[in-house]
Amino acid sequence: MKGLCSDSEFEKRMNAWLSDPAEYSRIVYDYADHPNVIDKYFGKSIDDIENAVQSMQNLVSATQKLNAEMLSTRSVLIDAGIDKSKARKLTKQRSLPEFDPDKVDAKLEELLGKGRSRHFQHYLARVMKPGYTFKRSDMMDLMQMCYAYDCDLFRCDKSMANTFSNFEPFKGKLVGRFTELPKRIDALISS
Repeated sequence: MKGLCSDSEFEKRMNAWLSDPAEYSRIVYDYADHPNVIDKYFGKSIDDIENAVQSMQNLVSATQKLNAEMLSTRSVLIDAGIDKSKARKLTKQRSLPEFDPDKVDAKLEELLGKGRSRHFQHYLARVMKPGYTFKRSDMMDLMQMCYAYDCDLFRCDKSMANTFSNFEPFKGKLVGRFTELPKRIDALISS
């Protein structure tokens, strides 16, 4: 009979369906005709977050540009004979607005559980730095990283491992490449 599989093959497929997001997405696509499961269920929320991140990044970029222009103007004023301290007062550098991390953390902890949200603040601080490119998959990665606090090792993509390389609660836990996982497991077991 075509289409039947052995018990071990069935078990393998069920485990993949339950534990592999790509396999789950493929099944949903095949049987429910949803090409992108993440967008189907979380698209609007991710759109809102992406727009907010883009706005923050635009603010950072605009502030840097303004500050560069202020320095240039300051040099022109000084070259024109205006006193340095007066030129400095006229061309003050602007700093970025700061958010209250404890307020953000308290709201997230209501949703995610106590002690499981500091990585969102770390990510937000990284997003506010020039050169970061937001990926839609970041949001799902961040949600899954709520479990990293409890793990000895946590598999994530290379980008997330890099973003959180200096985040103390995840030190030594993140594995950015699947091929590194067996060695890291062996090292953990032998220690």
